[in-house]
Amino acid sequence: GGLRQVATVALPIARAILQKAVQGGDKVDERVLSADDGAVQLYCAGETPRDDAMLLLLPGAETFDALAELDEAVGPRNLILLNPQFSTPADLGLFKRNAASTKRFFGEATSLRDKFAP
Repeated sequence: GGLRQVATVALPIARAILQKAVQGGDKVDERVLSADDGAVQLYCAGETPRDDAMLLLLPGAETFDALAELDEAVGPRNLILLNPQFSTPADLGLFKRNAASTKRFFGEATSLRDKFAP
């Protein structure tokens, strides 16, 4: 139950969001990051590499390192977080909140809202 159940319902919605967000996007590739937490990485290639986008469904503390790596890898392309299970570094737990990857990901931001502010 729990997050895995949410993922089952949210995955088709996540696919549709990603396809609509990507110009020329039709095929969505998926990789399960955590079966226990229902965290899934989705990728959709666009008409050009600049149009590519990545979506993470239910990212949380257990999959944060993968998120931090993807954040660096996608660069200026779109990275969509759908229903993240954290909003501040403190939510990641004692060991991750001060880790180098956490500091790189959040930078000066104190929350996801600050990091992705328009």
